[in-house]
Amino acid sequence: MKTKHQHKIQAGFSLIEVLVAMALLSMVVLGVGKQMLNALSNSQGSLNQTIAVEQLDGMANIILQFPVQYQMFLSDWNIDNQCLLPEGNGEVNASTITVTWRSGISQFWRCGVKRKENYSCLELSLPV
Repeated sequence: MKTKHQHKIQAGFSLIEVLVAMALLSMVVLGVGKQMLNALSNSQGSLNQTIAVEQLDGMANIILQFPVQYQMFLSDWNIDNQCLLPEGNGEVNASTITVTWRSGISQFWRCGVKRKENYSCLELSLPV
């Protein structure tokens, strides 16, 4: 004989369980997405730093090969800096070669006395 109030066996998930699962999943997806964006930003910064090192090395080699005539290469070298690095710029003086570029963050190292906000730089001291 059947009673008036029979309980049905639950099949599936309740609405609360689905909402909790979706909230947890969205937090995980947002965390993974943030980490991916950080990794992409860091890899771009590393690429810019590698390009700057190559530019410094190239100008150092030119100075070693052509100690008197290296100034005639400065214009092309700076055009390369501007094309390869965001707002890239290079300077050569009697004792150092410096490459600066916009990095979006302030780095801890400094080149010379003045440094612009959100720019990175690398400096190479020349043998005297």
